[in-house]
Amino acid sequence: MEHSPAAEKRRLRAEVREARGARPATAIDALAEPVAARLEALVDELGARRIACFLSTPAEPPTRPFVAACLRRGLAVLLPRPLDGGVLQWVEAGEPGSLLAERMHPRLRVPEAVGEALSGDPLGGTDLVIAPAALVDRGGFRLGWGGGYYDRALAGRTQPVFALVHDDEVVDRVPREPHDRPVNGIVTPSMTLRIGDR
Repeated sequence: MEHSPAAEKRRLRAEVREARGARPATAIDALAEPVAARLEALVDELGARRIACFLSTPAEPPTRPFVAACLRRGLAVLLPRPLDGGVLQWVEAGEPGSLLAERMHPRLRVPEAVGEALSGDPLGGTDLVIAPAALVDRGGFRLGWGGGYYDRALAGRTQPVFALVHDDEVVDRVPREPHDRPVNGIVTPSMTLRIGDR
């Protein structure tokens, strides 16, 4: 039996997928308000005016109410569109009434923003990044879904990055590899946790 960090990550991702698949949709829908409130409080605390945030799948903590709240407040929100090769493009969200245009990525089965991709380094001008994760540990190391999209997008970034997960997806330790970098904090429906001095 293989015990490498990569093998352990695959095993943990499968467990999280199964657990998320067992969550009732009504239970996830009920998280929309507390998640939005926590994320909005974080935006206020950091004074963020330009935020990058992922579009949640039906099994993830909901992000759309938070995105809509940011747009109503006149904040800029960048939404990801995954490309081949593990690269993310970024699209600026539209008006709060229409919220955003999105479609399901045909291969990854995740929502992706539709619209004109921003040129240059759009993440360079953000004040806060809300990143998805399967799990995140108390040291700030996140276990993504294996594509490396966010690892690449966030490499060398200095703005705060917070992972958004369900309450039971914060663990003591996730397997780590040399390329893994910690996030600055964790947001769940019931808590916001800053990691060290990051």
